[in-house]
Amino acid sequence: MAAAAPGSRWIPWLEERAGAVAFLFAFTCYLWLAGPGEGWLDASEFVAVGHGLGIGHAPGEPVYALLARAATLLPVGGIAFRVLLLSTLCQAGVIALVVCGVRKAARALAAPPGLRLGAIALTALAATCNLSSRLQGTRPEVYALNTLLVLATAGALWRQLEVARARTATGGSGGTGAADLGWLLAAGLGFGLGLG
Repeated sequence: MAAAAPGSRWIPWLEERAGAVAFLFAFTCYLWLAGPGEGWLDASEFVAVGHGLGIGHAPGEPVYALLARAATLLPVGGIAFRVLLLSTLCQAGVIALVVCGVRKAARALAAPPGLRLGAIALTALAATCNLSSRLQGTRPEVYALNTLLVLATAGALWRQLEVARARTATGGSGGTGAADLGWLLAAGLGFGLGLG
């Protein structure tokens, strides 16, 4: 029996926790890059909306306003920084979901474990460090939350498809049963909330 390659026992462990590791990496990077104040463009407006539970410019983004209001209750930093933490958490969640999607795709393609881990690591690095992600993770804005909800919707639909395929493969009907409604409802909720 051949000896395992050095470090090969860590590959499955890291691969299973890739989403959490990517989340922590992105959150740490964005928190380090974040400024203490409102920032630019609509950031000041969204801080004010969250603090006063007001209505921003159209379409108003009520979900963001409610979550920003909850963020203002955190006992850390100033009001603007607290609302910024919401965007930072949401953008780190986006990175984690993208990494989990790449992990699923690499597994579906039957890529070797080392190659899968490399693809996952490069995805986490590229997704965290690109300009758009950095902007959305380091200022109070609605885009990180909306992107998170859209990706969560896509993930719920993907899961629904996997459940239907598994049922078809085992000889069951490919239709939607009562057990599948949870994923469809989660997808619908994510889509509805993502619309604002």
